[in-house]
Amino acid sequence: MSTQKNTEYINQSDKAPTGELMVVVPNDNAAEELKAFLDNEDKAKIHDISAVHSLEKAKGYTENLDEASVFERTNLKMAICRGALIGFCMAVLTSIFLSLQHEFSHVFFSSETLLMVFLFMVFGVWVSTLIGISEPNKKLKRFVGHIDRGNVLVIIKAPRRMLSYIRSLSSYALGGRLIASRATPKSQ
Repeated sequence: MSTQKNTEYINQSDKAPTGELMVVVPNDNAAEELKAFLDNEDKAKIHDISAVHSLEKAKGYTENLDEASVFERTNLKMAICRGALIGFCMAVLTSIFLSLQHEFSHVFFSSETLLMVFLFMVFGVWVSTLIGISEPNKKLKRFVGHIDRGNVLVIIKAPRRMLSYIRSLSSYALGGRLIASRATPKSQ
């Protein structure tokens, strides 16, 4: 009976809303220690742990700790959405303008319009990706100074209700070497 309750608890925690805890540690050794400590803590229900050494590119100094992806370090997701929306709007406006012209009145409801929408969206995504990849993620802006000074930002993904517990575990595991931390609900 108790194993069934434990299984239910684990299944419910998997469905629980996730959040992110961002912890700044002084170096790679501290990041490795934190990951090793949290890996042994079953009660924390951690989904993923990654590190940010630099906002420009993935450096991956740590042996057991994955480097944060380009999506976690930059505003690339938002830039892709923004570019697709701008490209779509430009294609619709262009097709409306062309349909108002006497020679191109058939353009608005044709397959050429769909091709134009697709091409404008691809161009919009491409241009905005070039811009978005150079911008740090908005959630990481608070930690830019720490990262530039050579500290390591560790991103811990876990159920929201466990973030304060994991923060206290992190502080305990590092023995006072925790520089800064911030818990944020993960935006879906």
